[in-house]
Amino acid sequence: STWVYGAISIIAEWMSRTPFKIKQGENEIQNGPLVQLVERPNTYEAQDTSQKFRYAYQTEILINGAVMKVFTEIDGQTPREMTIMARSNFRAETKVDKNGREIVTRWVKHQHGATSVYIPNDEIYHDPLYHPSHDWEGLAPLRAALNVVANDIDISEFAQRFFRNNASAGQVFTTDDPAFTAAEAKLATELWNATHRGNANSWKTAFLGNGLTPHNIGIGLDGRILAALKGLTKEEIVTGIFKVPLSIFGQSDTAGNQGVVIGGKNAASDSEKEGFLINVIMSWARRYDEEFNRDIAWRFGMGLTGYHDFSENPILENRRLVRAQAAAELLKYGVTVNGVIRWLRLEMEEVPWGDEWLVDNTQIPASLLLKAGDRLLEGIPKSSTPNQTHDAAFDNAR
Repeated sequence: STWVYGAISIIAEWMSRTPFKIKQGENEIQNGPLVQLVERPNTYEAQDTSQKFRYAYQTEILINGAVMKVFTEIDGQTPREMTIMARSNFRAETKVDKNGREIVTRWVKHQHGATSVYIPNDEIYHDPLYHPSHDWEGLAPLRAALNVVANDIDISEFAQRFFRNNASAGQVFTTDDPAFTAAEAKLATELWNATHRGNANSWKTAFLGNGLTPHNIGIGLDGRILAALKGLTKEEIVTGIFKVPLSIFGQSDTAGNQGVVIGGKNAASDSEKEGFLINVIMSWARRYDEEFNRDIAWRFGMGLTGYHDFSENPILENRRLVRAQAAAELLKYGVTVNGVIRWLRLEMEEVPWGDEWLVDNTQIPASLLLKAGDRLLEGIPKSSTPNQTHDAAFDNAR
């Protein structure tokens, strides 16, 4: 489906265009074996850069529900090359563990006349999406939707066969034999029901014999089944299954590289881009980061981790502006600076003076001055040159 591949390519493109960086603790690492592996994972043209590798990873996992990361060159426990392969290229050898769950013990690959055997979590990593009815296989988003369609078809078929008199027969039998009596017709009906009814025999051709000639009537596929299949429209695939807003689907600037336009005709689109980035792209990126650090980063030394860096993404500029405006309003009404940083989770460190309550002192209520009376004057330094007019003004105020 065009809609399926279009939605998957948008997600893969947005994620792969985001810089993937390596850090040790809180410090970014610019070079080293792990950085080299990320920047040059292999020599295959379709996956030989960080962006291409992550694009292949995300495309594979969204289409098939699982992806295989294979170390094609490894030195001890440290991989020198890695590549993405399709789950369909491998056969799993399994066993049942002490908890009654099936686990994979070997991955076997038969291709181009050669057989290769890989040890799970050593030479190869199987990264599946969660499958509620299987111990280790992955469930692709679209496959879950197709299961719903299959359920709709089964329900339609069941209803058709349950209501026997709904005029939805698929085939009739006729004969010109005068010896074919009502008793024989009844026997033929009973024989038909016993041998050819049921979902297992649906849409199959059957013939009773005895001079009966079958005639197909209507169409071979029930109209309700067609309606169920047609239910997977563009909107349901793009926005329902893959959560890509239609305003983004089909835009020429799919990565949002034009920056943010505040207000105006693009405001709604910018809001949808922001939501798509935060709720979909960042979610998939965090999943990739977790798998990368669990499978690969630890092999290169303590404290090394990989992460997608969204800090310079122009789409998030609007988000930062809105949060800054909210922070300014909170400060105006007496919330401390550090309190605002913590509550809004701003990407900045707390400041030493940030727990002090700030008061805007450009204007003070007159009632406060009147209530203070003489105490207010105690805090005002007297001028070295007496100002009789100034003193008279205060006397009048008192």
